Amino acid sequence: MSLGRLQADTAKTPAELHQAIKKVDGIENIVGKTSESYIDFIEVDEERYYLNRAAAYLASPTLIACYPRDARRELRNAIAAAPIPLHKRRHAYNMILEAKSYVIEGQAHLTKKRLTYADDCFNQATKEVTEAIIIVKDIDSQVNVMRIEKICADLRLTPFGKENIDLANLEVEIMSAKYPHMFQ
Repeated sequence: MSLGRLQADTAKTPAELHQAIKKVDGIENIVGKTSESYIDFIEVDEERYYLNRAAAYLASPTLIACYPRDARRELRNAIAAAPIPLHKRRHAYNMILEAKSYVIEGQAHLTKKRLTYADDCFNQATKEVTEAIIIVKDIDSQVNVMRIEKICADLRLTPFGKENIDLANLEVEIMSAKYPHMFQ
């Protein structure tokens, strides 16, 4: 699974991404199973499997090799497989990946000069990470704060992000998550 994620991070073509997804799928037969063998030292549940598939669909640095809608399908599967109550860290990661999928889709719309669709995607991404930052602050997950900060920076580079008040508010929330002692 990790090798597939690594290959997805470097995929430059859809074919390379497809090969990476196949690597992630290589663990499908052990998902949700426990083994008494000492060889299988990590138990992979369905939620983690779907989160990893979604992350792989979004990992490529090349826009053409990313599949945001497929990633959102995997994220829905992850929510469906998640235990009740939801694990906060994984739920926040799910929301962050969903926001990233909207950023990628919005960037694709920008390249095709579909500004209205791009703005809708960027708006949805902003809403997702604004909700996620609340959970992230609650669990004090600096890794997820950095992920949200990256999404915010990507949004800031778009026409949508130039003077968006919601994005500005999100930046304040990110700062309060990074430096909580400054906001007491």
